[in-house]
Amino acid sequence: MAAGDLVADVFVSAIRSRARFDSSRGSARAWLFGIATNLLHTHLRGRRREREAYARVAVGREPDSHESRVVDWNCCAPTDAPHCDRGSWWASAGRRCSG
Repeated sequence: MAAGDLVADVFVSAIRSRARFDSSRGSARAWLFGIATNLLHTHLRGRRREREAYARVAVGREPDSHESRVVDWNCCAPTDAPHCDRGSWWASAGRRCSG
């Protein structure tokens, strides 16, 4: 998640829930930081679940199966470059990961 996306999501969430803001419980700044923290944690949990799912799929699969090619392709997509397995058939076929 890019910082700009996080900021945008924070303000969208804040605008939607502005009726629930109570200034007696704290400042608007603290409220916005709380929203940002919750959104970031939600995003990170999702990324962790995604990595764990890829790891579960990778166990016991044939290296040249359709399933393997789909998972390797998804892992090597530009947005997921840190998860790329450079020793995969994808890299050995002469294709380059973006990371």
